[in-house]
Parts: sequence; C-alpha cells; structure tokens
Amino acid sequence: LVVLTSFGGPALPAVVQDVLRDPNDRVRETAYKWLEDHPDPRNVQTLLDALQTEQAEFVRLALIGALAALGADPQVQRALTSQVGQGLDLFRSAVVDALGRHRAAYATAAIAPIAQEDGPLQTDAILALGRIGGATARATLSTLGSARGEAAEVVRAAQCLDDEATCAANIRALEA
Repeated sequence: LVVLTSFGGPALPAVVQDVLRDPNDRVRETAYKWLEDHPDPRNVQTLLDALQTEQAEFVRLALIGALAALGADPQVQRALTSQVGQGLDLFRSAVVDALGRHRAAYATAAIAPIAQEDGPLQTDAILALGRIGGATARATLSTLGSARGEAAEVVRAAQCLDDEATCAANIRALEA
C-alpha cells in the first residue's frame, strides 16, 4: 500500500476506502496518511466513526491528521476541538500538532490555554498557534513573553511563523 499510494492512480481512492477496516494496523495507518494528503469531504463520517473505535496508537495519530485535513466541516471541528482536552498527552499532542499544521483557526480558543500552562504540551501548543496565526493566536503568544527556557525559544519561533516582520529580531535572539 505504501508503494501504491506513492504512485497514485484512479483506483487508489477505492483501495484506500477498502483498507480502512483492514486488521493490519500498518495498512490502516498508511491509508489515513494518504487521506490526510488527499482530503475528500465524502470521508468525514467514515473518519469520525473511526475516531470512536480506533485503538492502535500510531494509527489513531494518522487518523487525527486525516480529520484535521477536513477541518472545514463543522462536525470535524467539534470532534477535534474536544480531543484537544481529552485523553493521553500523546494523543492531545497529535491533535494540537495536526490543528497547527492545517492552520485550524477554529481551534485557537481550545489551544490557547494549553500554551499558557507549563507542561508537556506547552511547546506543541505554542508552535501550533504560530502556524495558525491570526489576531487571537498573536495575542496569546504575546502574553507568553515571560516564558523561560525552551518555551521562550518556541514562542519566538512561533511569532516568526505568524508574522515575518518579527523574524529578524527573533532570529537574532535565538542565535544569542
């Protein structure tokens, strides 16, 4: 399936749909990764249903990415923003990362509190806010000026992602 998804072809979407229920978790992971790169709104309900049943950890991470690629759908938005605050940090981190990678402005309010708390998810949330950008993310990042250590460096990098005008000063600070 890995080779097949790299070559593509007109039959591939049907093949991917067929293997979403495959007992082999590596096959399902590959299918979800392909769906993230090739989002199709017709898959929303299938992916939301899988979110309720998928147990394999790394497969679930790929599933979250596939859902985030369909973030224009209100059902997906509700499902993913609820996942930001639920479950193990590994899954929460994957949700925050996927929302950031897909510039999910709808999730800024759910991610902002995590960015303001010291903890294992803080840097993931800060980086996601930088990727998402916008006034709300920028305001949250500006409140993190007193962050220390790695979090302070990630805040500078996130501000650079959000606003290129601040990059030169942030790069100088990171180099120092």
